[in-house]
Amino acid sequence: MELKSLIEETSQFSLKAKDFFIAWHGVLTLAFTGFPNSVETLKSKLTKAKIIPTPENFGSRWPKLTLGSQMLNFSLPNSYLHLGALKDEKTLCLKELNTLKEICLKFQLIRNESIKKVVKLSYVFFRNRSLEDIIFQVDMSLDHSFTTKDVEISESQSQVVNNILAEMEDSEIYLKEVEKFGNRISHYRSLHIETTLVAFIDELVLKETILKFKREVDTVLPGCYEWISESSFEGKFQVSCHDVENNDVLVRLYYPTDSQKIQYTSWLSNKAWFYTSGYLGFMKLGFLTPLFYPLFYLIRKPCAIDFPISQAVEKFPTLIFSHGLGGNRTTYSAFCGNLASHGFVVASLEHRDGSASATARFFYKEPVPFKRFSTFESVPGVFEFRREQIAIRVKEVFAAVELLKSINNGDAFENHFPTNNGEFSLSLLKGKLNLEEEFAIAGHSFGGATTIDCLQKENHPFKCGIVLDPWMYPTVEVPVYSVQSETFHWETNINRMHKQFKNDQNCVFAVIKGIQHQSFSDFPLLFPGKLVMGGDNDKVNFKIILRSCYEFLALNFLKSSKHLLPITPGYFDKVCSERDEGLVLSDEGFKFIYERIQKSIPVSKT
Repeated sequence: MELKSLIEETSQFSLKAKDFFIAWHGVLTLAFTGFPNSVETLKSKLTKAKIIPTPENFGSRWPKLTLGSQMLNFSLPNSYLHLGALKDEKTLCLKELNTLKEICLKFQLIRNESIKKVVKLSYVFFRNRSLEDIIFQVDMSLDHSFTTKDVEISESQSQVVNNILAEMEDSEIYLKEVEKFGNRISHYRSLHIETTLVAFIDELVLKETILKFKREVDTVLPGCYEWISESSFEGKFQVSCHDVENNDVLVRLYYPTDSQKIQYTSWLSNKAWFYTSGYLGFMKLGFLTPLFYPLFYLIRKPCAIDFPISQAVEKFPTLIFSHGLGGNRTTYSAFCGNLASHGFVVASLEHRDGSASATARFFYKEPVPFKRFSTFESVPGVFEFRREQIAIRVKEVFAAVELLKSINNGDAFENHFPTNNGEFSLSLLKGKLNLEEEFAIAGHSFGGATTIDCLQKENHPFKCGIVLDPWMYPTVEVPVYSVQSETFHWETNINRMHKQFKNDQNCVFAVIKGIQHQSFSDFPLLFPGKLVMGGDNDKVNFKIILRSCYEFLALNFLKSSKHLLPITPGYFDKVCSERDEGLVLSDEGFKFIYERIQKSIPVSKT
C-alpha cells in the first residue's frame, strides 16, 4: 500500500529520446535525456522506504531506462531501453563496432521523438531480466496534476547521460568494454525471479523507429543479435482472445490482431476465485484457496481481449485444442497463444464432462463439478468411466466445429459471454477461418485421447492432429504428431503407441528429454522448477515443443500458410544437424521410453 501511495503522489511525465547506444558487452540500447524531477523524487522515496531492496550495481549509476522491448524499468536509477543482446557465442570486432556506431548516427532522428505522457506505472513479478515473461502485474495510476518543475530534467541528469554516451567516441578504447563476455542474450532470458516497477510504452512512432533500427542492424550484421520481445509469444502478430459460449460448448478463441498495443489479460479470465478453487480442489488442496487466490488473481498473459482480427492474411489456419484432466480453456494459453502469434486461430475448449477442474454453463450460472475417479487402468470401472467422458468430449469438439462454421459464415447466434470491447463483434471473423484446407486438432493427455477419438470418426474435418503426452492411442488415418515427456508412461499405453507408429508413415513419434507431463501447460512457465512437475529448463524445453509442432504442421498440414511459421527443411530427418538437442524420434524414442519404464522410474498419470 505504501508503494501505491507513493506512485499516486507522483505526477505524470514525458520522456524524450536521446540516441541509440552500444552499451558494455555490446548490448544495444535506446538512451533518453533523463528522468524528470518528479521521478527522481519517487526513486529517492522508494530507496528511503526500502521498497527497493536490490542495491544499485555499477551499470545502473546513471539515469537510464532498463528493459525489454517496450517497457521502461524504474526499479533502479535507470533511463535507457534494452533492445537486444549479442547471441551467446558472438562478440564484436572493431570493424563491427564502428559499423554499429554509424547506424546509431544514422538514426539520430530519434531525438525528435518522445513518450508524450506516462500515466501509470506497473509493479511486475517476472521470470527473466528481459521481462519477456511477466508472471503478474499490478497497475497504479500517476497523479494527473503537475507543475512545470515536476516535469523538468535537471542539468546534472542531462550531463550524466551525455558523459556516458561520450564513452564510445574512441572505438579502440571502448572496444575493451564491448567485447567483454557477460550480458549475452542468455543472461537476459535465463531464470531470474524478481519484482520491479515499469511503464509500458504505447508510442507507435517511437516503436516504428526502433523496428527500423533493428532491421538495419540485422541487414548489416546478420546473425549477431537477438532482439528482446515485448511479448512472451514469439510470432510476429500480437494476440487477442474472445470467449464464446452457446448452448453446446464453451471455447476461448486465440487469434492474431494487427494492434501494436500490448495488453495483459487475466490468466483466469474474470473468475479468478472460481478457477483458483478449482485448481486447488483438483490437487486436493482446496483449503489453500484463500492463500493462492491473490497470486492467481494477479497473473497476467500478453493477450488482449476482443481486439479485431488481423487483416494481414485473407484466411487463417484454424486449430481446436482439448485440455487434459484438471485443465480449462486458459490452462494452455502459452501453447495456444504462440500459435496465434504465428497466424493461427485457436479454439481452446473448456470441457463440461467433469474433467475440467472448474467450469460452468450459461456464463457461470450452472457450475459443472469436477468428477474425481482413478486414473490407473487397473482400477475396475475406470475404462468405462473415461469412455463416457470421452464421448461427451468428442461431442463437444464437433459442437466447436459447428460453432466455428457458424462464425465463419457470419451466422447470428446467442453468445452467453459478454463482449468486453464495444467495437468488437464475431462478425469480424466472417470468412477469416480456413476450415476447408487448414483445419487441425490438438490435445494434451486426456485431450490427446479426445483428439485421437475425434480423428477416428467418419467425415471428420481435420487435416492433421497433434497429441501431447496422450493417454491412449487407437488407430487413425491422418498425419499425427505425438510428443512425449520422459515420465508419463506405462507399459500398456506405450505398447499401443508402438503398435500404431511401427508401420504408419503418416505419423511422427517424438520424445523430448528433460520434460514432464505438465511441461505442455502454462504451469511450469508460471511457477518454475519442480514445484508443479515441470522440467529442468522449462522455457527452453517449451520452445522445443513449439518448434517441433511448427515443423510438423508445416510439413503435413499447411498449404497456403506455410510462410507463417519459422521452419527448418528436413527437421525430422535422422541426419538433420539443426534439429533441437533433446528431441528423440521414432525407434530411438521408443527405446528411450522403454528403458525408462524398465528402470521403474515413478510416473504420475494426471
